[in-house]
Amino acid sequence: MKVYLMRHGEAANEPGNPLSSKGRKDVEAVAAFLSEQGVSIATIEHSTKLRARQTAQILAEKLHPSGGVVETEGVAPLDDPVGWAARVRERSEDTLLVSHLPFLPKLFSLLVCGYLDESIIAVPTASVICIARESGWWSLQWMITPDLLPPHPADDMVLV
Repeated sequence: MKVYLMRHGEAANEPGNPLSSKGRKDVEAVAAFLSEQGVSIATIEHSTKLRARQTAQILAEKLHPSGGVVETEGVAPLDDPVGWAARVRERSEDTLLVSHLPFLPKLFSLLVCGYLDESIIAVPTASVICIARESGWWSLQWMITPDLLPPHPADDMVLV
């Protein structure tokens, strides 16, 4: 079983903090990459914050999760990841979670290392961490950040 932990795209500095233009482009690039790599997930879960919901919706357009997109409690920036870690341990289907700092690095640390430490991994906006459970243990499989992806051809177009 795999769990994909994703930090929302860059947020605009305006009421409600929707995705910025850069944030939207970064999430679209990551979603396209995940789709091209054949990532298949049952559900995309996200926090109640607008930027996380928008990130999840963009992902769903490319990944078509069989269980859809679900808003979930307990994954906000300052929530304790212990409850969500217990829930994910009971699952058997691949899941993608869109959340925030410092929640995501704490959850990663708890699942992979067995303790809470938000400094154990840096998670830039629109980045995805893939962890897998094998024989009851979680391990890091890979991590992708938008700056590691090749530029999209449309990004290089110059209108004259």
